[in-house]
Amino acid sequence: MIASVSDILPLVLPHVPGCRDDFASMAVRTAIREFLARSEVWQKTLTAINLVASTQAYDLNPDTSAGDEPEIRRVVWAQRTTATSSTGPVIDHRIYTLVGKVASPYYQFRFHDDHIPTASVTSGLTVKVVLVPQENTDTVPDFELTRWVDGIAAKAAAYLKQMPGRRWTDLAGVAIQEDKFRREVASAVKTRIVGHKNVSLTMQGGRWI
Repeated sequence: MIASVSDILPLVLPHVPGCRDDFASMAVRTAIREFLARSEVWQKTLTAINLVASTQAYDLNPDTSAGDEPEIRRVVWAQRTTATSSTGPVIDHRIYTLVGKVASPYYQFRFHDDHIPTASVTSGLTVKVVLVPQENTDTVPDFELTRWVDGIAAKAAAYLKQMPGRRWTDLAGVAIQEDKFRREVASAVKTRIVGHKNVSLTMQGGRWI
């Protein structure tokens, strides 16, 4: 099980002989962010939120067990529950906005003016989001690190190999590692969409089908 950045270093350092651990660790953290941002495999359905009449904005709390609060990249879907406990359809994405904040929690779900709740409902709003760790943190589920460690390690190696004037600089090797990274991202996207990666997908109208 891969549980931290240090667990990934043995997969990176052999590709960049002489590289210091601190350089490699920074590259791994950057690679984790890029892999998860591109693949969107780290998703979470947040704890249901109480709707309050005439209240437009609601804090979104990723509620991770440790480390810094991750970034919310986008809302996958949102759903409202009525006062009669009837779960409604997925909310049209055109009637709300994901808004950043200065203080934690750093994101809010904001209804547009014409769609502000008119009644208070306990646990009336459920939101699923795409998460990406903050820079220089290790707040990523062990499962995601373990499952996609090869792609993450490849991207980290690519970052390091393109550093100029180092013993491990290898511009030809960058292309090899980048290709591996892209293939792993594609596999992750397939897995996210259909549940496994042994399937062919094509892009149509900006969406994978």
